[in-house]
Amino acid sequence: MRIFINMVLSFIGVLLLTAGFGVLLLFLDVGQSLIALLIAGVFVIAGIVLAIVWIVKADAHIGRKRLDAVFVIVSSLLFGLVSLFLCAANFLLYEVEYEMTEATELTPGEKLAYYRQLVTGDDGSVDLATLDSKEIEGITFYFAPGSAPVDEMEQVVKLVKTNHPLLERELGGETDAAVSVVLYGEELDMPIRETIQEEYSGFYKEHDQTIHLPLPIDEVSVVHEYTHHLFYSIAEERGMYSIEIPIWFSEGVATYLSEKGQPLSYDLIQTAEYIAFEQLEEPGGWENHLAFPEDPYYQSRAFMEYLVGKEGESVIREIFADMEGSIFPRSFEQVTGNTVKEYEQEFFTEFERVPRLWDEIVPVELGGDVTESLNAYLEVAEIVPNMESLNPRIANLYLELGDYKTALIYRQKELALLEGERSENLSAAYSYLAIDLLYTDVQQAQEAALKAVEVFPEEGNVWSEGVLAEIEALQAEIENGAPLRAYLTILNGEYAYNQVTDSQKEKILLIDTVLERYPQDFSANRTALIDLKKQLEAELAVEQ
Repeated sequence: MRIFINMVLSFIGVLLLTAGFGVLLLFLDVGQSLIALLIAGVFVIAGIVLAIVWIVKADAHIGRKRLDAVFVIVSSLLFGLVSLFLCAANFLLYEVEYEMTEATELTPGEKLAYYRQLVTGDDGSVDLATLDSKEIEGITFYFAPGSAPVDEMEQVVKLVKTNHPLLERELGGETDAAVSVVLYGEELDMPIRETIQEEYSGFYKEHDQTIHLPLPIDEVSVVHEYTHHLFYSIAEERGMYSIEIPIWFSEGVATYLSEKGQPLSYDLIQTAEYIAFEQLEEPGGWENHLAFPEDPYYQSRAFMEYLVGKEGESVIREIFADMEGSIFPRSFEQVTGNTVKEYEQEFFTEFERVPRLWDEIVPVELGGDVTESLNAYLEVAEIVPNMESLNPRIANLYLELGDYKTALIYRQKELALLEGERSENLSAAYSYLAIDLLYTDVQQAQEAALKAVEVFPEEGNVWSEGVLAEIEALQAEIENGAPLRAYLTILNGEYAYNQVTDSQKEKILLIDTVLERYPQDFSANRTALIDLKKQLEAELAVEQ
């Protein structure tokens, strides 16, 4: 009976002491917890010493005191071991947090969440077994019970089917690995990205091959995460381990391919602070650099664009293929002839030049030196050909030089960058193309002007609608045998030239082109066009 009572008391005592010590550790960092462990150790040793003294001094016939002392020793040792384990667990939590986010502080609530994950095996992810599911063309979708967002699922399927062969070609591999998609809507909250306290725009889990997306569907996010799926599936089938692939490379490839054809933001080029790629591979390196002015997604995409521009479209699949029997740094050097560090330094140097070059061009352009301005913009295009607002400027300068064909090439480049949009920017680009085509082909100009209205048929798209109306009127006048009157009208019109394009040089070039194109028209309109040209030349001379 005495033994049973001692066992119960010892258990309760150890339980209360360790529970109290554990609660205390929730509020202590690693250094403070070591001090607490040291204090606990002093109490353990003191308890053991006192118990031993008690045993030694006890009367040989008093077995009860000896038994009590033994239980004190055992309880003290047990408390010491549990305290040591709790301190080790506390230290491990900080190590895990640092590895993930480079953070060095944890709140009691965050520690409790980690302990809950440890005990229950729940990593905070949504439990797919609790969701409804539906399979469409080989893709299993998971969603909140009762929601069934069929339109969004079909949208994802269409994007996957459309992009699958294109992405396989870019990656240089094929895979039929199955993929699942978890859709988060009003009934199912998208997880929060801890480092920036914002919802994820999407993420991919390699271990169960699931893409996680918020609603409504963002097409770029779908393609980005599906690229991850193909990338890691091909890598696995080639015997590669994802841990051996730098995160900046996998994210750079996914961002580059999902945003391919979209312009690079000049604002980001101007304001972004670049981070050494090796820093992004350090513990918490990627997550810890997500806040402005750093943007590792943009940086990695820009680097891939720069790499492709220098080495050619096949460079990504060549590096990826070589990694099958090698490691990434060696494969990169094998394919490009430079180390990652050397290429990275070149990339940083060149991209940091762009804002300086841009600032230097402005006064030159304002000074009217077309050739020098053009050469400076072409130098920028060598570094970052897909920068927003660059191609229209180059097109305008070629137009001023009378090189209509090259101007149209750069107009088409701008359109290619904007084709993914259905916005006012795309509409305006088509309208500018239409105006440039007046130098070469009026029918094509009318088609481009019509396209400008069709891609953005919103109320308030006044300028593009005005350009279309003026070009349609121009075409009708030409068909009625009055081409010079038609061009005189549009040059003095409200939209195609006078509202936005107020360049005397362009108008003079158009007049010269038209007079040469219709030499048989000797009407008063020819005289009026010649007079307008003289007026424009006089205005230009005053400005210069």
